[in-house]
Amino acid sequence: MESLIQFYARSPVRFWIGVALLCALWFLPFQSAVPLFDWDEVNFAELAREMVVTGNYLQPQFEFRPFTEKPPLFFWLQALSMQCFGTGEFGARFPNAVAGFVTLMALFLAGKRVRGVGFGLLWMGCYAASTLPHLYFRSGLIDPWFNLFIFLALNELYAHQNQTNPRNWSSLLWGGTALGLAVLTKGPAAVLIVGLVVLSIEVFQGFRWLRRPLEPLVFGLACIGVSLLWYGSITLMNGPGFAIEFTQRQWALLTTPDAGHGGFPGYHFVVLLLGCFPASVGAIASLWGQPKPRIGGSKAAGYGLWMSALLWVVLILFSLVRSKIVHYSSLAYFPLAYWAAMGIEQLQREGWRIPRGFKALGAGVALVYALASFALVGIGQNPEWLTERLEGDPFARANFEAVVEWPWFTFLAGLFALASALVWMFRAKPFWILGLHLLWIQSAVYLFPARIERYSQHANVAFYKRLRGEPAHVATYGFKSYVPFYYSERQPTDVPQSGVELLTDSLALPVYFVVKIDKQAEFEAKAPDARRLKSENGFVFYRRDPSKTALP
Repeated sequence: MESLIQFYARSPVRFWIGVALLCALWFLPFQSAVPLFDWDEVNFAELAREMVVTGNYLQPQFEFRPFTEKPPLFFWLQALSMQCFGTGEFGARFPNAVAGFVTLMALFLAGKRVRGVGFGLLWMGCYAASTLPHLYFRSGLIDPWFNLFIFLALNELYAHQNQTNPRNWSSLLWGGTALGLAVLTKGPAAVLIVGLVVLSIEVFQGFRWLRRPLEPLVFGLACIGVSLLWYGSITLMNGPGFAIEFTQRQWALLTTPDAGHGGFPGYHFVVLLLGCFPASVGAIASLWGQPKPRIGGSKAAGYGLWMSALLWVVLILFSLVRSKIVHYSSLAYFPLAYWAAMGIEQLQREGWRIPRGFKALGAGVALVYALASFALVGIGQNPEWLTERLEGDPFARANFEAVVEWPWFTFLAGLFALASALVWMFRAKPFWILGLHLLWIQSAVYLFPARIERYSQHANVAFYKRLRGEPAHVATYGFKSYVPFYYSERQPTDVPQSGVELLTDSLALPVYFVVKIDKQAEFEAKAPDARRLKSENGFVFYRRDPSKTALP
Protein backbone atom coordinates (compact mmCIF):
# COMPACT_ATOMS: atom_id res chain seq x y z
CA MET A 1 0.00 0.00 0.00
CA GLU A 2 2.79 2.44 0.91
CA SER A 3 4.48 1.87 -2.45
CA LEU A 4 1.23 2.71 -4.28
CA ILE A 5 0.82 5.88 -2.24
CA GLN A 6 4.37 6.92 -3.07
CA PHE A 7 3.87 6.06 -6.74
CA TYR A 8 0.78 8.28 -6.87
CA ALA A 9 2.67 11.12 -5.15
CA ARG A 10 5.53 10.86 -7.66
CA SER A 11 3.48 10.55 -10.83
CA PRO A 12 -0.34 10.92 -10.72
CA VAL A 13 -0.51 10.72 -14.53
CA ARG A 14 1.26 7.36 -14.69
CA PHE A 15 -0.90 6.17 -11.79
CA TRP A 16 -4.09 6.88 -13.74
CA ILE A 17 -2.65 5.32 -16.88
CA GLY A 18 -2.03 2.20 -14.81
CA VAL A 19 -5.60 2.25 -13.45
CA ALA A 20 -6.96 2.66 -16.99
CA LEU A 21 -4.91 -0.33 -18.16
CA LEU A 22 -6.17 -2.40 -15.23
CA CYS A 23 -9.76 -1.44 -16.07
CA ALA A 24 -9.17 -2.44 -19.68
CA LEU A 25 -7.78 -5.78 -18.49
CA TRP A 26 -10.67 -6.36 -16.08
CA PHE A 27 -13.66 -5.13 -18.06
CA LEU A 28 -12.93 -5.51 -21.79
CA PRO A 29 -11.84 -9.13 -22.46
CA PHE A 30 -14.57 -11.55 -23.59
CA GLN A 31 -17.10 -8.74 -24.05
CA SER A 32 -18.12 -10.23 -27.41
CA ALA A 33 -17.83 -13.87 -26.33
CA VAL A 34 -21.36 -13.98 -24.92
CA PRO A 35 -24.51 -12.59 -26.60
CA LEU A 36 -26.45 -9.93 -24.73
CA PHE A 37 -28.82 -11.44 -22.21
CA ASP A 38 -32.59 -11.01 -22.25
CA TRP A 39 -34.23 -8.81 -21.14
CA ASP A 40 -32.51 -5.63 -20.13
CA GLU A 41 -29.20 -5.90 -21.99
CA VAL A 42 -30.91 -6.66 -25.31
CA ASN A 43 -33.68 -4.13 -24.72
CA PHE A 44 -31.28 -1.25 -24.09
CA ALA A 45 -29.01 -2.22 -26.97
CA GLU A 46 -31.98 -2.34 -29.35
CA LEU A 47 -33.04 1.16 -28.30
CA ALA A 48 -29.54 2.40 -29.12
CA ARG A 49 -29.42 0.45 -32.40
CA GLU A 50 -32.70 2.00 -33.54
CA MET A 51 -31.27 5.45 -32.80
CA VAL A 52 -28.38 4.63 -35.15
CA VAL A 53 -30.70 3.20 -37.82
CA THR A 54 -33.19 6.08 -37.84
CA GLY A 55 -30.92 8.96 -36.89
CA ASN A 56 -33.59 9.98 -34.35
CA TYR A 57 -31.67 10.52 -31.12
CA LEU A 58 -34.32 12.59 -29.37
CA GLN A 59 -37.10 10.00 -29.12
CA PRO A 60 -36.17 6.52 -27.78
CA GLN A 61 -37.89 3.86 -29.86
CA PHE A 62 -38.46 0.14 -29.66
CA GLU A 63 -39.77 -1.64 -32.75
CA PHE A 64 -39.47 1.86 -34.22
CA ARG A 65 -42.31 3.09 -32.02
CA PRO A 66 -42.00 5.56 -29.09
CA PHE A 67 -40.59 3.98 -25.93
CA THR A 68 -41.69 5.71 -22.73
CA GLU A 69 -39.94 3.75 -19.99
CA LYS A 70 -36.47 5.33 -20.04
CA PRO A 71 -34.86 8.67 -20.95
CA PRO A 72 -32.11 8.59 -23.57
CA LEU A 73 -28.69 9.42 -22.06
CA PHE A 74 -27.43 5.84 -21.71
CA PHE A 75 -28.73 4.98 -25.17
CA TRP A 76 -26.85 7.96 -26.57
CA LEU A 77 -23.65 6.52 -25.08
CA GLN A 78 -24.41 3.10 -26.53
CA ALA A 79 -25.30 4.57 -29.93
CA LEU A 80 -21.99 6.47 -30.00
CA SER A 81 -20.16 3.27 -29.07
CA MET A 82 -22.00 1.33 -31.77
CA GLN A 83 -21.01 3.88 -34.37
CA CYS A 84 -17.39 3.28 -33.36
CA PHE A 85 -17.40 -0.49 -32.79
CA GLY A 86 -20.51 -1.77 -34.56
CA THR A 87 -23.81 -3.01 -33.18
CA GLY A 88 -22.45 -6.21 -31.63
CA GLU A 89 -21.95 -7.03 -27.99
CA PHE A 90 -18.75 -4.99 -27.62
CA GLY A 91 -20.43 -1.83 -28.86
CA ALA A 92 -23.32 -2.31 -26.43
CA ARG A 93 -21.13 -3.03 -23.40
CA PHE A 94 -18.18 -0.70 -23.95
CA PRO A 95 -19.84 2.37 -22.29
CA ASN A 96 -19.96 0.53 -18.97
CA ALA A 97 -16.28 -0.34 -19.19
CA VAL A 98 -15.72 3.42 -19.40
CA ALA A 99 -18.09 3.84 -16.45
CA GLY A 100 -15.90 1.39 -14.53
CA PHE A 101 -12.82 3.56 -14.94
CA VAL A 102 -14.70 6.79 -14.14
CA THR A 103 -16.34 5.22 -11.08
CA LEU A 104 -13.05 3.96 -9.67
CA MET A 105 -11.55 7.39 -10.27
CA ALA A 106 -14.49 9.02 -8.45
CA LEU A 107 -14.14 6.64 -5.51
CA PHE A 108 -10.41 7.29 -5.24
CA LEU A 109 -10.79 11.05 -5.37
CA ALA A 110 -13.67 11.06 -2.88
CA GLY A 111 -11.73 8.82 -0.49
CA LYS A 112 -8.58 10.90 -0.90
CA ARG A 113 -10.50 14.07 -0.07
CA VAL A 114 -12.00 12.58 3.08
CA ARG A 115 -9.25 10.36 4.49
CA GLY A 116 -6.21 10.49 2.22
CA VAL A 117 -4.65 8.61 -0.70
CA GLY A 118 -4.42 5.29 1.14
CA PHE A 119 -8.12 5.24 1.91
CA GLY A 120 -8.97 6.17 -1.68
CA LEU A 121 -6.99 3.14 -2.85
CA LEU A 122 -8.76 0.88 -0.35
CA TRP A 123 -12.23 2.09 -1.34
CA MET A 124 -11.43 1.65 -5.00
CA GLY A 125 -10.08 -1.85 -4.38
CA CYS A 126 -13.04 -3.00 -2.26
CA TYR A 127 -15.45 -1.88 -4.96
CA ALA A 128 -13.56 -3.39 -7.89
CA ALA A 129 -13.01 -6.75 -6.17
CA SER A 130 -16.68 -7.31 -5.24
CA THR A 131 -18.86 -9.45 -7.45
CA LEU A 132 -21.75 -7.39 -8.83
CA PRO A 133 -19.94 -4.02 -8.79
CA HIS A 134 -17.26 -5.59 -10.97
CA LEU A 135 -19.61 -7.53 -13.25
CA TYR A 136 -21.84 -4.52 -13.92
CA PHE A 137 -18.95 -2.84 -15.70
CA ARG A 138 -18.87 -5.79 -18.09
CA SER A 139 -22.59 -5.47 -18.87
CA GLY A 140 -24.87 -3.47 -21.10
CA LEU A 141 -27.08 -2.38 -18.19
CA ILE A 142 -28.05 1.19 -17.46
CA ASP A 143 -27.32 1.24 -13.73
CA PRO A 144 -23.54 1.87 -13.61
CA TRP A 145 -23.94 5.33 -15.12
CA PHE A 146 -27.11 6.08 -13.15
CA ASN A 147 -25.41 5.17 -9.87
CA LEU A 148 -22.28 7.09 -10.77
CA PHE A 149 -24.18 10.33 -11.41
CA ILE A 150 -26.11 10.02 -8.13
CA PHE A 151 -22.87 9.35 -6.24
CA LEU A 152 -21.25 12.43 -7.82
CA ALA A 153 -24.27 14.56 -6.91
CA LEU A 154 -24.11 13.48 -3.26
CA ASN A 155 -20.36 14.06 -3.14
CA GLU A 156 -20.76 17.60 -4.41
CA LEU A 157 -23.45 18.28 -1.80
CA TYR A 158 -21.13 16.99 0.90
CA ALA A 159 -18.28 19.11 -0.46
CA HIS A 160 -20.46 22.23 -0.36
CA GLN A 161 -21.57 21.50 3.17
CA ASN A 162 -17.96 21.25 4.36
CA GLN A 163 -16.34 24.11 2.45
CA THR A 164 -15.12 27.19 4.27
CA ASN A 165 -16.92 29.65 1.98
CA PRO A 166 -20.67 28.92 1.94
CA ARG A 167 -21.16 31.57 -0.78
CA ASN A 168 -19.20 29.47 -3.26
CA TRP A 169 -21.94 27.65 -5.13
CA SER A 170 -19.80 25.78 -7.65
CA SER A 171 -20.32 22.44 -5.85
CA LEU A 172 -24.07 23.01 -5.88
CA LEU A 173 -24.00 23.66 -9.63
CA TRP A 174 -21.86 20.59 -10.31
CA GLY A 175 -23.97 18.44 -8.01
CA GLY A 176 -27.21 19.63 -9.61
CA THR A 177 -25.73 18.94 -13.03
CA ALA A 178 -24.80 15.39 -11.99
CA LEU A 179 -28.29 14.80 -10.62
CA GLY A 180 -29.79 16.13 -13.86
CA LEU A 181 -27.65 13.66 -15.80
CA ALA A 182 -28.93 10.86 -13.53
CA VAL A 183 -32.49 11.91 -14.35
CA LEU A 184 -31.62 11.81 -18.05
CA THR A 185 -30.18 8.33 -17.55
CA LYS A 186 -32.99 6.51 -15.76
CA GLY A 187 -35.63 8.97 -14.68
CA PRO A 188 -36.90 10.92 -11.67
CA ALA A 189 -36.12 8.12 -9.19
CA ALA A 190 -32.72 9.83 -8.93
CA VAL A 191 -34.34 12.92 -7.41
CA LEU A 192 -36.28 10.78 -4.94
CA ILE A 193 -33.13 8.96 -3.79
CA VAL A 194 -31.02 12.10 -3.40
CA GLY A 195 -33.91 13.91 -1.74
CA LEU A 196 -34.35 11.16 0.85
CA VAL A 197 -30.60 11.06 1.58
CA VAL A 198 -30.48 14.84 2.04
CA LEU A 199 -33.61 14.76 4.21
CA SER A 200 -31.98 12.10 6.41
CA ILE A 201 -28.85 14.23 6.78
CA GLU A 202 -30.94 17.31 7.55
CA VAL A 203 -32.77 15.48 10.33
CA PHE A 204 -29.43 14.58 11.95
CA GLN A 205 -27.93 18.04 11.46
CA GLY A 206 -30.82 20.24 12.46
CA PHE A 207 -32.20 21.26 9.05
CA ARG A 208 -29.33 23.56 8.13
CA TRP A 209 -30.48 23.92 4.53
CA LEU A 210 -33.84 25.33 5.62
CA ARG A 211 -31.91 28.27 7.05
CA ARG A 212 -30.22 28.88 3.67
CA PRO A 213 -33.00 28.34 1.11
CA LEU A 214 -31.00 29.73 -1.82
CA GLU A 215 -28.63 26.75 -1.73
CA PRO A 216 -31.21 23.99 -2.39
CA LEU A 217 -32.79 26.32 -4.95
CA VAL A 218 -29.51 26.63 -6.87
CA PHE A 219 -28.96 22.86 -6.69
CA GLY A 220 -32.52 22.17 -7.85
CA LEU A 221 -32.39 24.67 -10.71
CA ALA A 222 -29.16 23.14 -12.01
CA CYS A 223 -30.80 19.72 -11.99
CA ILE A 224 -33.96 20.99 -13.69
CA GLY A 225 -31.96 22.91 -16.28
CA VAL A 226 -30.00 19.82 -17.35
CA SER A 227 -33.11 17.60 -17.29
CA LEU A 228 -35.11 20.02 -19.43
CA LEU A 229 -32.56 19.78 -22.22
CA TRP A 230 -34.35 16.55 -23.15
CA TYR A 231 -37.65 16.51 -21.24
CA GLY A 232 -38.49 19.99 -22.46
CA SER A 233 -37.48 19.22 -26.04
CA ILE A 234 -39.50 16.01 -26.22
CA THR A 235 -42.54 17.72 -24.71
CA LEU A 236 -42.33 20.56 -27.21
CA MET A 237 -42.00 18.09 -30.06
CA ASN A 238 -44.71 15.59 -29.04
CA GLY A 239 -46.89 17.50 -26.61
CA PRO A 240 -47.54 16.53 -22.97
CA GLY A 241 -48.71 13.00 -23.81
CA PHE A 242 -45.24 11.51 -23.67
CA ALA A 243 -44.42 13.15 -20.34
CA ILE A 244 -47.69 11.89 -18.84
CA GLU A 245 -47.16 8.34 -20.09
CA PHE A 246 -43.54 8.39 -18.90
CA THR A 247 -44.58 9.55 -15.41
CA GLN A 248 -47.29 6.89 -15.20
CA ARG A 249 -44.79 4.21 -16.16
CA GLN A 250 -42.29 5.34 -13.50
CA TRP A 251 -45.00 5.27 -10.86
CA ALA A 252 -46.06 1.78 -11.94
CA LEU A 253 -42.49 0.53 -11.52
CA LEU A 254 -42.51 1.76 -7.92
CA THR A 255 -45.94 0.48 -6.92
CA THR A 256 -46.45 -2.81 -8.81
CA PRO A 257 -44.36 -5.99 -9.23
CA ASP A 258 -43.11 -5.37 -12.76
CA ALA A 259 -42.84 -8.24 -15.23
CA GLY A 260 -43.13 -10.84 -12.50
CA HIS A 261 -40.27 -9.35 -10.45
CA GLY A 262 -41.86 -9.73 -7.04
CA GLY A 263 -39.98 -10.79 -3.95
CA PHE A 264 -39.91 -11.00 -0.15
CA PRO A 265 -39.21 -7.86 1.96
CA GLY A 266 -35.61 -8.85 2.78
CA TYR A 267 -34.76 -9.53 -0.86
CA HIS A 268 -32.21 -6.72 -1.23
CA PHE A 269 -30.46 -7.55 2.04
CA VAL A 270 -29.72 -11.02 0.68
CA VAL A 271 -28.76 -9.66 -2.75
CA LEU A 272 -26.27 -7.23 -1.23
CA LEU A 273 -24.77 -9.79 1.16
CA LEU A 274 -24.11 -12.26 -1.66
CA GLY A 275 -23.73 -9.92 -4.63
CA CYS A 276 -21.48 -7.29 -3.05
CA PHE A 277 -19.24 -9.87 -1.40
CA PRO A 278 -16.60 -9.54 0.03
CA ALA A 279 -17.21 -5.82 0.65
CA SER A 280 -20.63 -6.61 2.17
CA VAL A 281 -19.20 -8.76 4.97
CA GLY A 282 -16.36 -6.31 5.52
CA ALA A 283 -18.88 -3.47 5.81
CA ILE A 284 -21.00 -5.37 8.35
CA ALA A 285 -17.90 -6.10 10.41
CA SER A 286 -16.81 -2.47 10.19
CA LEU A 287 -20.20 -1.04 11.17
CA TRP A 288 -21.00 -3.41 14.02
CA GLY A 289 -17.79 -5.14 14.94
CA GLN A 290 -15.20 -2.47 15.50
CA PRO A 291 -14.66 -0.66 18.80
CA LYS A 292 -16.18 2.74 19.45
CA PRO A 293 -15.48 5.55 18.83
CA ARG A 294 -14.52 4.92 15.23
CA ILE A 295 -11.24 6.26 14.04
CA GLY A 296 -11.11 9.49 12.08
CA GLY A 297 -11.86 13.13 12.57
CA SER A 298 -15.05 15.11 12.06
CA LYS A 299 -14.66 15.17 8.27
CA ALA A 300 -14.53 11.37 8.04
CA ALA A 301 -17.34 11.01 10.57
CA GLY A 302 -19.48 13.46 8.60
CA TYR A 303 -18.87 11.62 5.35
CA GLY A 304 -19.64 8.33 7.06
CA LEU A 305 -23.03 9.77 7.98
CA TRP A 306 -23.72 10.46 4.31
CA MET A 307 -22.68 6.94 3.33
CA SER A 308 -24.84 5.41 6.05
CA ALA A 309 -27.79 7.52 4.95
CA LEU A 310 -27.31 6.41 1.33
CA LEU A 311 -27.11 2.74 2.36
CA TRP A 312 -30.28 2.80 4.44
CA VAL A 313 -32.27 4.93 2.00
CA VAL A 314 -31.55 2.47 -0.80
CA LEU A 315 -32.30 -0.58 1.35
CA ILE A 316 -35.53 0.76 2.83
CA LEU A 317 -36.84 2.41 -0.34
CA PHE A 318 -36.35 -0.60 -2.59
CA SER A 319 -37.55 -3.02 0.06
CA LEU A 320 -40.82 -1.06 0.02
CA VAL A 321 -40.98 -0.93 -3.79
CA ARG A 322 -42.99 -3.93 -4.98
CA SER A 323 -40.75 -4.72 -7.97
CA LYS A 324 -37.74 -6.67 -6.72
CA ILE A 325 -34.93 -6.55 -9.27
CA VAL A 326 -31.26 -7.14 -8.46
CA HIS A 327 -29.93 -3.85 -9.79
CA TYR A 328 -32.44 -1.69 -7.88
CA SER A 329 -30.15 -1.85 -4.83
CA SER A 330 -26.90 -1.45 -6.80
CA LEU A 331 -26.41 2.12 -5.54
CA ALA A 332 -25.73 0.60 -2.12
CA TYR A 333 -22.46 -0.85 -3.44
CA PHE A 334 -20.80 2.54 -2.85
CA PRO A 335 -21.42 2.77 0.92
CA LEU A 336 -20.78 -0.95 1.43
CA ALA A 337 -17.35 -0.64 -0.19
CA TYR A 338 -16.74 2.54 1.85
CA TRP A 339 -17.37 0.79 5.17
CA ALA A 340 -15.34 -2.21 4.09
CA ALA A 341 -12.42 0.13 3.35
CA MET A 342 -12.88 1.75 6.76
CA GLY A 343 -12.58 -1.64 8.40
CA ILE A 344 -9.41 -2.51 6.48
CA GLU A 345 -7.86 0.83 7.42
CA GLN A 346 -8.57 0.21 11.06
CA LEU A 347 -7.04 -3.26 10.79
CA GLN A 348 -3.89 -1.65 9.42
CA ARG A 349 -3.63 1.25 11.82
CA GLU A 350 -4.91 -0.06 15.13
CA GLY A 351 -4.61 -3.82 14.89
CA TRP A 352 -8.37 -4.28 15.32
CA ARG A 353 -9.28 -7.94 14.99
CA ILE A 354 -12.28 -9.14 13.03
CA PRO A 355 -14.62 -10.96 15.46
CA ARG A 356 -14.95 -14.67 14.89
CA GLY A 357 -18.60 -14.38 13.96
CA PHE A 358 -17.79 -12.15 11.00
CA LYS A 359 -14.94 -14.42 9.95
CA ALA A 360 -17.45 -17.28 9.93
CA LEU A 361 -19.92 -15.19 7.94
CA GLY A 362 -17.28 -14.33 5.33
CA ALA A 363 -16.12 -17.94 5.13
CA GLY A 364 -19.75 -19.06 4.80
CA VAL A 365 -20.49 -16.72 1.89
CA ALA A 366 -17.23 -17.68 0.16
CA LEU A 367 -18.19 -21.32 0.64
CA VAL A 368 -21.55 -20.59 -1.03
CA TYR A 369 -19.61 -19.25 -4.02
CA ALA A 370 -17.41 -22.35 -4.04
CA LEU A 371 -20.30 -24.79 -3.80
CA ALA A 372 -22.29 -22.93 -6.46
CA SER A 373 -19.27 -22.99 -8.79
CA PHE A 374 -18.62 -26.70 -8.22
CA ALA A 375 -22.32 -27.51 -8.59
CA LEU A 376 -22.54 -25.60 -11.86
CA VAL A 377 -19.63 -27.55 -13.31
CA GLY A 378 -20.95 -30.82 -11.91
CA ILE A 379 -24.38 -30.33 -13.47
CA GLY A 380 -22.76 -29.24 -16.74
CA GLN A 381 -20.74 -32.45 -16.86
CA ASN A 382 -23.70 -34.58 -15.73
CA PRO A 383 -26.89 -32.83 -16.95
CA GLU A 384 -28.96 -35.96 -16.28
CA TRP A 385 -28.72 -35.12 -12.55
CA LEU A 386 -31.03 -32.18 -13.21
CA THR A 387 -33.12 -33.30 -16.18
CA GLU A 388 -34.38 -36.31 -14.20
CA ARG A 389 -35.95 -33.84 -11.78
CA LEU A 390 -37.56 -31.66 -14.47
CA GLU A 391 -40.30 -34.00 -15.63
CA GLY A 392 -42.91 -31.27 -15.26
CA ASP A 393 -40.98 -28.66 -17.26
CA PRO A 394 -40.39 -29.82 -20.85
CA PHE A 395 -38.81 -26.51 -21.85
CA ALA A 396 -36.17 -26.67 -19.11
CA ARG A 397 -35.48 -30.33 -19.92
CA ALA A 398 -34.98 -29.48 -23.57
CA ASN A 399 -32.59 -26.64 -22.65
CA PHE A 400 -30.17 -29.23 -21.30
CA GLU A 401 -30.08 -31.04 -24.62
CA ALA A 402 -27.53 -28.43 -25.72
CA VAL A 403 -24.09 -29.91 -26.23
CA VAL A 404 -21.75 -27.95 -23.97
CA GLU A 405 -18.25 -28.99 -22.94
CA TRP A 406 -17.20 -28.58 -19.32
CA PRO A 407 -13.49 -29.52 -19.21
CA TRP A 408 -11.55 -30.09 -15.99
CA PHE A 409 -10.28 -26.52 -15.71
CA THR A 410 -13.83 -25.19 -15.23
CA PHE A 411 -13.36 -26.26 -11.59
CA LEU A 412 -10.75 -23.50 -11.12
CA ALA A 413 -13.28 -20.82 -10.16
CA GLY A 414 -14.60 -23.00 -7.36
CA LEU A 415 -11.06 -23.59 -6.10
CA PHE A 416 -10.43 -19.83 -5.88
CA ALA A 417 -13.65 -19.41 -3.88
CA LEU A 418 -12.71 -22.32 -1.62
CA ALA A 419 -9.30 -20.78 -1.00
CA SER A 420 -11.05 -17.51 -0.11
CA ALA A 421 -13.22 -19.34 2.45
CA LEU A 422 -10.13 -20.84 4.09
CA VAL A 423 -8.42 -17.44 4.25
CA TRP A 424 -11.52 -15.92 5.85
CA MET A 425 -11.57 -18.59 8.52
CA PHE A 426 -7.90 -19.01 9.36
CA ARG A 427 -6.07 -15.85 8.27
CA ALA A 428 -8.64 -13.10 7.54
CA LYS A 429 -6.10 -11.06 5.56
CA PRO A 430 -8.09 -8.41 3.63
CA PHE A 431 -5.76 -8.19 0.64
CA TRP A 432 -5.67 -11.96 0.27
CA ILE A 433 -9.47 -12.03 0.44
CA LEU A 434 -9.88 -9.28 -2.17
CA GLY A 435 -7.26 -10.79 -4.46
CA LEU A 436 -8.68 -14.31 -4.34
CA HIS A 437 -12.21 -13.07 -4.97
CA LEU A 438 -11.01 -10.98 -7.90
CA LEU A 439 -9.47 -14.16 -9.30
CA TRP A 440 -12.81 -15.91 -8.81
CA ILE A 441 -14.59 -13.11 -10.71
CA GLN A 442 -12.16 -13.17 -13.63
CA SER A 443 -12.14 -16.96 -13.89
CA ALA A 444 -15.93 -17.15 -13.59
CA VAL A 445 -16.36 -14.57 -16.36
CA TYR A 446 -14.15 -16.65 -18.62
CA LEU A 447 -15.58 -20.05 -17.71
CA PHE A 448 -19.30 -19.72 -17.03
CA PRO A 449 -21.43 -17.14 -18.94
CA ALA A 450 -20.80 -18.45 -22.46
CA ARG A 451 -21.57 -22.01 -21.35
CA ILE A 452 -24.72 -20.96 -19.47
CA GLU A 453 -25.88 -19.00 -22.51
CA ARG A 454 -25.64 -22.15 -24.64
CA TYR A 455 -28.45 -23.62 -22.54
CA SER A 456 -30.59 -20.53 -22.03
CA GLN A 457 -30.91 -18.56 -25.27
CA HIS A 458 -28.23 -19.55 -27.75
CA ALA A 459 -30.59 -21.33 -30.17
CA ASN A 460 -32.89 -18.31 -30.18
CA VAL A 461 -30.04 -15.85 -30.81
CA ALA A 462 -28.44 -17.98 -33.54
CA PHE A 463 -31.75 -18.37 -35.40
CA TYR A 464 -32.39 -14.64 -35.58
CA LYS A 465 -28.80 -13.83 -36.49
CA ARG A 466 -29.35 -15.85 -39.67
CA LEU A 467 -32.25 -13.58 -40.64
CA ARG A 468 -30.11 -10.44 -40.91
CA GLY A 469 -30.80 -8.66 -44.17
CA GLU A 470 -33.96 -10.63 -44.96
CA PRO A 471 -37.15 -8.50 -45.15
CA ALA A 472 -39.49 -10.17 -42.68
CA HIS A 473 -41.46 -9.72 -39.50
CA VAL A 474 -40.12 -11.38 -36.32
CA ALA A 475 -41.94 -12.31 -33.14
CA THR A 476 -42.14 -14.65 -30.17
CA TYR A 477 -45.18 -16.49 -28.92
CA GLY A 478 -45.97 -17.28 -25.31
CA PHE A 479 -42.98 -15.46 -23.81
CA LYS A 480 -41.35 -12.06 -23.92
CA SER A 481 -37.99 -11.56 -25.59
CA TYR A 482 -36.07 -8.66 -27.10
CA VAL A 483 -33.72 -11.00 -28.96
CA PRO A 484 -35.64 -11.13 -32.30
CA PHE A 485 -35.37 -7.44 -33.15
CA TYR A 486 -31.79 -6.84 -32.05
CA TYR A 487 -30.14 -9.94 -33.42
CA SER A 488 -32.03 -9.98 -36.72
CA GLU A 489 -31.27 -6.23 -37.09
CA ARG A 490 -34.78 -5.27 -38.16
CA GLN A 491 -35.34 -2.15 -40.24
CA PRO A 492 -38.33 0.23 -40.11
CA THR A 493 -39.82 -1.46 -43.19
CA ASP A 494 -39.93 -4.79 -41.31
CA VAL A 495 -42.32 -3.52 -38.64
CA PRO A 496 -46.02 -4.33 -39.19
CA GLN A 497 -48.59 -1.60 -38.81
CA SER A 498 -50.05 -1.09 -35.36
CA GLY A 499 -52.92 -3.48 -34.72
CA VAL A 500 -51.81 -6.10 -37.27
CA GLU A 501 -52.19 -9.64 -35.93
CA LEU A 502 -49.15 -11.62 -37.05
CA LEU A 503 -50.79 -14.96 -36.29
CA THR A 504 -53.79 -14.59 -38.58
CA ASP A 505 -53.80 -11.41 -40.70
CA SER A 506 -52.83 -11.23 -44.36
CA LEU A 507 -49.27 -9.98 -44.63
CA ALA A 508 -46.92 -8.82 -47.36
CA LEU A 509 -43.81 -10.20 -45.63
CA PRO A 510 -43.07 -13.59 -44.05
CA VAL A 511 -43.20 -13.86 -40.27
CA TYR A 512 -40.68 -15.85 -38.23
CA PHE A 513 -41.83 -17.05 -34.82
CA VAL A 514 -39.94 -18.61 -31.94
CA VAL A 515 -42.08 -20.64 -29.54
CA LYS A 516 -41.16 -22.51 -26.39
CA ILE A 517 -41.77 -26.22 -26.71
CA ASP A 518 -44.47 -26.27 -24.04
CA LYS A 519 -46.51 -23.76 -26.10
CA GLN A 520 -46.08 -25.56 -29.42
CA ALA A 521 -49.55 -27.14 -29.63
CA GLU A 522 -51.26 -23.91 -28.58
CA PHE A 523 -49.37 -21.92 -31.21
CA GLU A 524 -50.12 -24.37 -34.02
CA ALA A 525 -53.82 -24.23 -33.19
CA LYS A 526 -53.81 -20.42 -33.46
CA ALA A 527 -51.59 -20.23 -36.57
CA PRO A 528 -52.38 -23.39 -38.58
CA ASP A 529 -50.69 -22.05 -41.72
CA ALA A 530 -47.32 -21.54 -39.96
CA ARG A 531 -44.66 -23.93 -41.20
CA ARG A 532 -42.44 -25.58 -38.61
CA LEU A 533 -38.77 -25.11 -39.48
CA LYS A 534 -36.92 -26.84 -36.66
CA SER A 535 -36.72 -27.43 -32.93
CA GLU A 536 -33.60 -26.82 -30.86
CA ASN A 537 -32.94 -26.79 -27.10
CA GLY A 538 -36.53 -26.12 -26.15
CA PHE A 539 -37.28 -23.54 -28.85
CA VAL A 540 -39.45 -24.32 -31.90
CA PHE A 541 -39.06 -22.09 -34.96
CA TYR A 542 -41.79 -21.35 -37.50
CA ARG A 543 -42.26 -19.38 -40.68
CA ARG A 544 -45.63 -18.01 -41.74
CA ASP A 545 -45.46 -17.17 -45.44
CA PRO A 546 -47.03 -14.09 -47.03
CA SER A 547 -50.65 -14.62 -47.95
CA LYS A 548 -51.69 -14.52 -51.57
CA THR A 549 -54.32 -12.02 -50.48
CA ALA A 550 -51.84 -9.93 -48.55
CA LEU A 551 -52.18 -6.22 -48.80
CA PRO A 552 -49.33 -4.45 -50.65
